[in-house]
Amino acid sequence: MRAHIFISAIIAVGLISVAPVHAQDCLRMTVTAHGKATMWNEEDDAQASAVATWSEAVQRQASIDYAAWDNAQNKSLICAPDSQSTIECTANATPCKP
Repeated sequence: MRAHIFISAIIAVGLISVAPVHAQDCLRMTVTAHGKATMWNEEDDAQASAVATWSEAVQRQASIDYAAWDNAQNKSLICAPDSQSTIECTANATPCKP
């Protein structure tokens, strides 16, 4: 009886691990967008601007369905000085549906 339960458990575990994993629906493109320059001490605002600009670019180039930054893959958000007193961020990512 114990052997039967053990074998049933192994089979059940095997079935669970073989279950298909749903792949995320991503576009075969990368979108890059530059945000508005902000004062150097307002980097959060510069990042938010870059992400918003990225989302708008995705909506124009593809569809609103792919425009959520949270769903994107291979994301990078890089900020660098734009002048002595401002900073600009660039958002780069592959758009994906939820």
